[in-house]
Amino acid sequence: RDMALMSLLTIGITFTALAKMFMYIDVYGLTQLRIYTSVFMAFLVIVFLSIGVYQFKHFNIGMLICIAGLVILIAFNYAGVDRTIAKYNISRFEKGSLGMMDEKLMYSLGDGATPELYKFWKKTGDAKVAEVLEGLPADSGWCSWRVERELANRARDKYRKEK
Repeated sequence: RDMALMSLLTIGITFTALAKMFMYIDVYGLTQLRIYTSVFMAFLVIVFLSIGVYQFKHFNIGMLICIAGLVILIAFNYAGVDRTIAKYNISRFEKGSLGMMDEKLMYSLGDGATPELYKFWKKTGDAKVAEVLEGLPADSGWCSWRVERELANRARDKYRKEK
């Protein structure tokens, strides 16, 4: 029963850390590291909740944790992290609730962010976003083809035709 209490306290600490992370995101916007950290903390809540429940009702805890981890990993891979970051930060910047657009962050995002950056550039004509679009790497051939890269290449082509 001590383990259940420790699990509950750990969940409390994790929720506190998540609340702090959400406050940080609210002030400075999303980054890859902030998303990775938040997803990992959510996984920790599942793990420690499972440990706490296991103290009262026995079940295959290893399988539950593995399945939860796989579901989170699969969902995370299909979520389009770079696109989500760009979309969220651009939306907040347009609303005025995010003070500045972090160009260094936008340069570091992958192909998933390119269509969102292109849409923002098309609306605003922002020179800094144009610099980011200019600096993005070109297509690297068929062997690295993926959907996000194809969408990014289409956005790059549209940008280069319109500039």
